[in-house]
Amino acid sequence: MSTTPHQTCLICGDTADSLHFGALSCRACAAFFRRKVAGRRDIFCRCDRQCKLDFVMRKLCASCRFDKCLKAGMHETAVLSRLAKKNQNYKKPRVKDDGLEPSTSNPNSVLVRLQKAYLQLENARKRAYGIKVSTASWAILPNGDYIDQNNIEEYYRNPDDINDESGKAAAEVFKPYWRLHQQSLRAQLNDVQLDLPEFLFITALIFWDFGLDEQTADCIDVCKRMRSRIIEELTDYEKNVRVNDDHSYRVGQIIIVLQAIQRALNLMHETREISLVYNLYEHHSSIFEAMESG
Repeated sequence: MSTTPHQTCLICGDTADSLHFGALSCRACAAFFRRKVAGRRDIFCRCDRQCKLDFVMRKLCASCRFDKCLKAGMHETAVLSRLAKKNQNYKKPRVKDDGLEPSTSNPNSVLVRLQKAYLQLENARKRAYGIKVSTASWAILPNGDYIDQNNIEEYYRNPDDINDESGKAAAEVFKPYWRLHQQSLRAQLNDVQLDLPEFLFITALIFWDFGLDEQTADCIDVCKRMRSRIIEELTDYEKNVRVNDDHSYRVGQIIIVLQAIQRALNLMHETREISLVYNLYEHHSSIFEAMESG
């Protein structure tokens, strides 16, 4: 029985799997070359260009490693043309009837499944409510009611009682909550400006949370693995979309949104305790009950 001859990477001498960008190389060196070309940043040389690199010491000098990639036959144009094709596919997507942004060709990806589920949710919302609220100052409550954050007193006021002192008192108690909510969450989301795939990645990271009360070890392990997979897909997504920008900075911005959401949730728990103390629970019972059921 014949065996496949051993092929070595022309850059570091490790086992090569195939041709990458025009040269026989391992996956690690191919990924290194792709990152350096896609990043379009100067590689500083701190040596005499005589570094002896192997698969153990290949990370020692980026300048010599990049030079070896070029000498081995790797072409920068092969990377750029591939990135340009990906970028073109995203910037000029095929318009879909469902209005969702196409993301990836992998049907098993987390994002593809999230987009399908989100489409079903959007259709259900249209059937249930018929209209789409676009007023930025409105906060829609789980029971279908809303609060105009520019006129909070109106929500708490009893329409049958002109001199409703209890409504005024409730508005004064809850005003700080809405102000902090605006500062900690809404303002953060306005600054980051998540697109739909990024928003769906955030919801997935929230869903696969771990370290919760009464969570089993097996459940925690599953959540950690799913979170790693989601972050990996998010990073790949940003690499393809932000070809000329720092995708790692964008991933960091999105992860920080999770902190803002956690602060907003902590604020809601605090507000619930205050509402119980001042006998104002019924004003936001739909929010508090949703928190307890979640």
